[in-house]
Amino acid sequence: MDTYRHDRIKAREMSYKVDYADKCDDNAVNDKTGCDDGVLHKNLEQGSMTTEERHVDNAKQDGDMCADEQLISCLCDFASFLVDNGDVNVNKYSFPSSYRSSNSVQNIFSPILSTSCSPLETFLKEKNISLTSIDSLKSAYYGHNKNNDEDMRLKPFIGSSMKMMEKTSERKCKTAKPTLLEMIDNDNPRECSTAYPLKTPSSLTPIGDDFSFLTRIFTEEGSCEHKEDFVNDIKVYLDRKNEENVVVDIDTCTNIVKDQEGSRFIQKRLELSTDEEWIWLVKHIKVKELCTDLFGNYVIQKLIENRDCHAYITQYLEGCYKEMSVNAFGCRVVQRLLDEDVNGGGEYYHRIADELKAHILDLVYDSNGNHVVQKIVEREIDFESVFYNDCIQLSNHKYGCRVLQKLFEKNECSTIIGKLIDNCLDLAENQYGNYVLQHIITIRPEYLVRVSDILSPYIFSFSLHKFASNVIEKIIKMCDEKRLNSILDELLASNCILKMSMDKYANYVIQRILESKSRERVTNVLMANVNELRNCVYSKQIVVRLSKSK
Repeated sequence: MDTYRHDRIKAREMSYKVDYADKCDDNAVNDKTGCDDGVLHKNLEQGSMTTEERHVDNAKQDGDMCADEQLISCLCDFASFLVDNGDVNVNKYSFPSSYRSSNSVQNIFSPILSTSCSPLETFLKEKNISLTSIDSLKSAYYGHNKNNDEDMRLKPFIGSSMKMMEKTSERKCKTAKPTLLEMIDNDNPRECSTAYPLKTPSSLTPIGDDFSFLTRIFTEEGSCEHKEDFVNDIKVYLDRKNEENVVVDIDTCTNIVKDQEGSRFIQKRLELSTDEEWIWLVKHIKVKELCTDLFGNYVIQKLIENRDCHAYITQYLEGCYKEMSVNAFGCRVVQRLLDEDVNGGGEYYHRIADELKAHILDLVYDSNGNHVVQKIVEREIDFESVFYNDCIQLSNHKYGCRVLQKLFEKNECSTIIGKLIDNCLDLAENQYGNYVLQHIITIRPEYLVRVSDILSPYIFSFSLHKFASNVIEKIIKMCDEKRLNSILDELLASNCILKMSMDKYANYVIQRILESKSRERVTNVLMANVNELRNCVYSKQIVVRLSKSK
């Protein structure tokens, strides 16, 4: 309990004691005068009382006051103890109705009694606890951990309703403080849980930050040895979702996996599962349906991590790989199957690749399928014959250019590259083809020489072009000093340096030249026109570089 609330309760308690002393004095006076306000109030509700009856009633009230002092002291200490241990928020702390009847309790705890704390109220009613000492109350409330105040545990609650779980004696669930991963590690030391961040929707299931169930999930003590444990945990999960008496079959498991909370629950449960449980689950879900589901595809990807499940899913999806590859979620599953090719010989990879070869161009031009093709061509498998006839068209396509660049990373493809170099003038000016040409330049020095020889007569005009200027920059950055000087000879002879420096795109080419060893040849020309350069918005970076080179 924070200091403010603690002081407030203590102040109320002291105030009660003073009021009680004053009331005793008033009762003594009122006995003489016969004008007790409390009796007058009671007479208004219950009718008149004789003097003799009033004396008996006052004596009874005095006895109740003494009992209430002991009750109040015990409850105050217990409330402080609970809040200090992080178990109950004092604003939501309450006492049973049988204890609320006392006027003194109502006076002191009126702010606290305004709300209900069902578990504690139920506990006090059912156990009929005698509030004679805080030790007895603590030991009764924390029966199975009464000697360990540092690690006291409560029965788990469900959501904000604070509904008590049934049959929780065999489970341990810390309240509030521990994270899910800490609980899993504590209950299963043989496992090593991996952090599963909730705020990375690009790589994890996009369920947001409101998955409160995860923070209260609980696990069985010890290891899971049989698939029945998985079934029981699914039933517990369904109970928590208020779905009782549900048969755990294929439809039920599939619906759980398609739910955002259910998908994350199954993924975390698999981290604690045996191989038998992995196989049981993959055979009790609709694999094809879940591959194209927003949340279900993450469970399928998780199952692929298991060797036996990988083999099962690969065989199950045979004949459906094109359909899966063009789906926004299914393409992720196919990529994971290709990544998790657990057999060293790549048996599953070849099965998928052989099925997709007949549809390879359709997949390349698809926004989802091109990612699958990129994954396929990463392996050193001959796709040159597949792409040769369409390599120019692919280079000029926004998805095809990515596939070709990925293909060149692991394969020679000299035939395709030779054809592209012969068409480098067109590729250089294309929105996507210029990226393929830049990539070719970086593969081998001989490719750089061939491209630069073809483009050398067009250095100036291409430097002014939005896309071709990127290729010229790459050539200047990659070529040796001899070839760069040859390019500069042509530019200086035609007095193009100043115009290029003030151009929207060509100024980047000049900046690359200023980064080279031959920059002095250009610096002299630029310094002679520095005032003109300062007045141009596109040459400001060049002026900055010139000032640094002084």
